Amino acid sequence: MLAQKIAYYGHALGPLIWDRLGLTQADFRPIEHAMMVERNEAKAINLVDERMLRIGIVGSAVDVIARLEPLVAAGVQHLSFGPPLGPQPLEAVTLLRTVITHFRR
Repeated sequence: MLAQKIAYYGHALGPLIWDRLGLTQADFRPIEHAMMVERNEAKAINLVDERMLRIGIVGSAVDVIARLEPLVAAGVQHLSFGPPLGPQPLEAVTLLRTVITHFRR
């Protein structure tokens, strides 16, 4: 689901985000072409690579907490979640309750 969102929106991200991911708009052009010109969502999703997926966080509550800890330690005071919440939204909400409880401490 994250790859699908990246396939659709990645080309429209700004230079600051691309730079932080180590990417450029040119990296997203084949995906944009597949999505917008060819209208081939499956192809576009398959073109999304691991570097692009770093924009999101996936995994267990422990994984999410581990990815967020450095941000909170650096002073981030607002965290926002989803969409996408994955194929099991109710499970994702339960997971996020654990994450939110952790950071409320």
